[in-house]
Amino acid sequence: KEKMGWKTIGFNKVWQYAHALYLQSAEHVESIMKEQAALIRPKFEIVLDAFDNAFGDSDTVTWNKPQGGYFICLKCLNGTAKKVWSMCKKAGLTITPAGAAHPLHNDDSDSYLRIAPTYPSKEDLKKATEVLVTVVKIVTMEALLLAK
Repeated sequence: KEKMGWKTIGFNKVWQYAHALYLQSAEHVESIMKEQAALIRPKFEIVLDAFDNAFGDSDTVTWNKPQGGYFICLKCLNGTAKKVWSMCKKAGLTITPAGAAHPLHNDDSDSYLRIAPTYPSKEDLKKATEVLVTVVKIVTMEALLLAK
């Protein structure tokens, strides 16, 4: 065991070889990624459609429409992301912590949430998005009312 520690550098060579055999070529990787995109696109559409319907005319809540990747960046009203995250947690919805996409998890504006719609089923994602949208609306309205 002790000698093996210095004989191997990096990751498991057997798995690297297995991946090389499976992936075969850049064209094959591209076809795999297209299949993956087809699987997850409907989940992104669920979230993006819900955001469009709930916040489409809003200038206080914005989001990106990814052209790849696994995350949607939701920008809430400044100073509200941590509260949105906390209220979602209390409601039983687990989302990525506020500011997680920033270095050292430090979002000075406290406005960014990273939404990862790939894991849940479509049915669960619809429910989760409903909760998230409702919480964002509540927290935004509270913040706007307190600012007056």
